[in-house]
Amino acid sequence: MAEERKTDEMDEGEKDDAVDVNEESNDSSEDDQSESEEQNESRIKELQHTLESNPYLYDTHVQLIGLLRQEGELDRLRVAREKMAEVFPLTEELWLAWLEDEEKLAGSDSKARQSVYKLFDRAVKDYFSVRIWLEYVQYSIGGMAETDGIQNIRAVFERAITAVGLHPSKGAQIWEAYHEFETAVLAGLQPAPGAVTTQERQHQQDAQTERIVKLLRRQLSIPLMDMKQTRIEYEEWSPVESHVEEAFGKALRKLKELKPYETALESADPPRLTEYQAYIDYELKQAQPARVQCIYERALQENCLIADLWLQYAKYLDRTLRIQSLCLGVHERAVRNCPWACQLWLGYILALERHSQSHDVIKETFERALGVGFEQTEDTLQLWLIYCDYLRRRINWQNEHTTELEELRTAFDRATSQFEAVQPSADPQCMILRYWARIEAKFCANMPKSRELWKRVLQRGHGSEAHMWLEFFSLERSHGNHKHCTKILQDAVNSVSDWPESLFEAYINYEREEGSLQDYDDAVVRCESQQKRVENRRAKAAEKESQFPNKQKKPGKFGKKGEKGHPPPDGSTGKPAGKWQSSAKVTFKRKAEDSAPPSEGNEGFKKPDLPSPSPTKPQSGLKPPPGYKQGSVRPPPGYQAEAPGDGGDAPQAKKSRVENMADNTGEVTPKTTSRRQACTVFVSNLDFKVNEEGLKELFSKLGDIAEVRLVKNFKGKSKGYAYVEFTDELPVTPALRLDRQPVDGRPMYVSLCQEKTASTGQSKFKYATALEKNKLFVKGLPFTITREAVETIFQQHGQVKDIRLVTHKSGKFKGLAYVEYEDETMASHAVLKTDGLVIGEHTIEVAISNPPVRKQPATAFTPSLGGGKKETADHGRARTMVSFMPRSLQKPGQGQSSAANGDPATGAKMSNADFRNMLLKK
Repeated sequence: MAEERKTDEMDEGEKDDAVDVNEESNDSSEDDQSESEEQNESRIKELQHTLESNPYLYDTHVQLIGLLRQEGELDRLRVAREKMAEVFPLTEELWLAWLEDEEKLAGSDSKARQSVYKLFDRAVKDYFSVRIWLEYVQYSIGGMAETDGIQNIRAVFERAITAVGLHPSKGAQIWEAYHEFETAVLAGLQPAPGAVTTQERQHQQDAQTERIVKLLRRQLSIPLMDMKQTRIEYEEWSPVESHVEEAFGKALRKLKELKPYETALESADPPRLTEYQAYIDYELKQAQPARVQCIYERALQENCLIADLWLQYAKYLDRTLRIQSLCLGVHERAVRNCPWACQLWLGYILALERHSQSHDVIKETFERALGVGFEQTEDTLQLWLIYCDYLRRRINWQNEHTTELEELRTAFDRATSQFEAVQPSADPQCMILRYWARIEAKFCANMPKSRELWKRVLQRGHGSEAHMWLEFFSLERSHGNHKHCTKILQDAVNSVSDWPESLFEAYINYEREEGSLQDYDDAVVRCESQQKRVENRRAKAAEKESQFPNKQKKPGKFGKKGEKGHPPPDGSTGKPAGKWQSSAKVTFKRKAEDSAPPSEGNEGFKKPDLPSPSPTKPQSGLKPPPGYKQGSVRPPPGYQAEAPGDGGDAPQAKKSRVENMADNTGEVTPKTTSRRQACTVFVSNLDFKVNEEGLKELFSKLGDIAEVRLVKNFKGKSKGYAYVEFTDELPVTPALRLDRQPVDGRPMYVSLCQEKTASTGQSKFKYATALEKNKLFVKGLPFTITREAVETIFQQHGQVKDIRLVTHKSGKFKGLAYVEYEDETMASHAVLKTDGLVIGEHTIEVAISNPPVRKQPATAFTPSLGGGKKETADHGRARTMVSFMPRSLQKPGQGQSSAANGDPATGAKMSNADFRNMLLKK
């Protein structure tokens, strides 16, 4: 007994211990749950704060909705969903989750069910979705007991068939659900067993049977999968009539045509834009609007971020169907999916005006578009022009229009203020100001305001452009007076530099047609005088060009073709067709010596002479190049000194590679090097430790090498670049593929060996500098990441064509990369999936590649503090050209002959190179 009591006491103790453990476990669980709730609440507040500052963060909206749904915060969840729906269209999954929550809360409450119906109506408008329509009809069937319940259900089914019933593979689900519902209604009309069917009930049964037969007949006329099974069901209800058999056969033939496109879609991976585009092209040729609309909706469900696809769809609806609700609905969805696409906003504004929407709606849409902030400034300009066009068409110029005109002027003023202050480069041709000036002159007869606007145009850098003055003159001639026309032409003649002959012609012809004889004579004298000044400037420019043929021209008057101030291409004087000189009986001809300088080529430009390979120290018996003087500090035109040995990119072909060979007579003849250049590649950014043997070993795998010339300084050390010459041209192309390949930890630059002339200026940049829609720019990558890791990340979202990691010249990774896809669809999809992706402790940023405009280095000479001339080299650093010889050697002193200070034979001054050779005792 004692042992039993002891055992019982031990059992009770163990039970107490177990109870204590359970209580502690429950307390711990409650603490963990409380801590988790606090963390979720903190995260929810953080996400809400983020969305308040920027509501256009899609993933943030999704995360907030998921947390609120997890916490069961119904009211806050509804608010979060509404805010997201205001900014973005919701996906099928988001709508189904929202509808599921609202259906549970609504229950059988009639008022709450009406709210759910409205929510369904919003859901089916965002995207093409068979699942949402099936959920809609199922929920409607649950309200059959409501007033007109059956009629409402049938109305929803008809809408669903219209929206998704043409889908060849999934549309049959809607038809089958409709058929089952009507069959259930018929079953409800059947009498109870043993009951007698009344005449009225029999009439209802016959009507319902006929309704089912008609529904099956409609289904048989549409190409859907499993059509033969539908025909078997039809035979159970009614004999197959001839017209039904004919419609069924036509639908089968149509389905046979559609199957290749459906098969291609099933076998391809999303987003399947190429397959959808082929399908769309086929349906457009068939010209069946309902089917075209269906395939467009299917394509946009998976490619909702492709602005071009939305633009195609909207244009089709605007030009073919022209149904207001349909067109405006698609335009609204387009700008919500792709708000960055300006063309979609332009089409939307025009569609609103086309369908006679209210001014408030159009104005609100314009303000929404303006608030997007387009990346391209040209898009903002086009938006303002479209809106100003609308405001102009809105004005009835025959009636009172004070309010509308003031609104148009306000819009013009807002646009010009924005472009002048915020985006000065958005309207370089001053299209808004010119448009405004035409409105004031033509419609408002307000020439003072028009002249004021044109003065602003000319002051914004267009005062030297002939076409601007001619447009100003044309407007003044149409709506102004003779006095101001003459003043405009006189100012233009004195200001224009790009095509002055056109102004001379316009001025003389105008005074000949509308002026007095004195006005005509004054015009001729003024034009003759100005023409002489123009010819003098051109002659000086030609003379300067002949003296320095290889010097790159500065932009300005009479510069390169296409630049400001260049004479027109139709002649040396820029005379247009229909010469005004003949009508005015005066001629302005250039002097022969000015218009045809010596050594003129086919295009009228002086051909430069080839420079000598050794301008600093001519060898015995070699003729110096033109313009070279012994002892001059500045090298002759066309000569480029070697770059400092910093191991970086050295300019290719530093001087013309012309080899001089003396013949038997002692004369020197230049030997062409085009063949050698074609077989040579230029290698730069080499490590100073790389030698000729290493380069020969690297490039010998591609072909036979004739010579490797590693450029060295006077101490015999490498300067970081070399020339690799092959025996033929075939290995050059594979050698260029070695560009950017690391050699001893540094990326080696390989390019063609070609002469850099004054016309080319700088070597061509290897990569594109404009917008590339199929290429992504990635920044913020970890510095330890590899190319294979980057490829693994981005190949999940499309076929990667190439990956380029950006490195310093030392070979160190910059954290930047370019990822090129096969097409722009894959790139757009990858941007959405990878932008903001966290890799380790780094958050990367991904965008479509659109590099900024590369700045062109200046090439002008500027004076330096040392008294010499400072030349800005191609790599952007200034190189001061000063003489390093002592003054005592530059100028003869007392007791010294001039020959002692220079060349004993000629008495010429010594150059820097001669002085260096003297010190080195060469």
